[in-house]
Amino acid sequence: MPRHPAFCVALLVCLASVVPQVATAASDPEAPKGFWLTTDYPSVTVRAGDTADIALKLSDFGVAPAEFKLAVEGLPQDWKADFTGGGRTVAAAMPASGDSLNLDLHVTVPATAKAETQNLVVAARSGSGALQLP
Repeated sequence: MPRHPAFCVALLVCLASVVPQVATAASDPEAPKGFWLTTDYPSVTVRAGDTADIALKLSDFGVAPAEFKLAVEGLPQDWKADFTGGGRTVAAAMPASGDSLNLDLHVTVPATAKAETQNLVVAARSGSGALQLP
């Protein structure tokens, strides 16, 4: 059985890209405030013809809820990407204040793709700012 070349989809976590917002005083003044987009695995390898499933978390740390539109930037032609949350395909997410939402990014690499590293950026944009996993 022929083996397909491996691909590295780099999703580097950039926690400094939170939307800065100030909330009312909390019991812990050191606690983070704002929105965060994170993943446990910021770099994955995907073989041609396969799909990578990457778990993401969109968190609201003590600020008013906001809707974030989700996107993948730098996706090569013929590659496919979509987000799911709550078992459904989603284009946006809105965590409640003090809560987090689990999302999954599904990236499908075509069987004809060449073996090379691809750097994708996961973006979540709201009216008050943007979060990125470059």
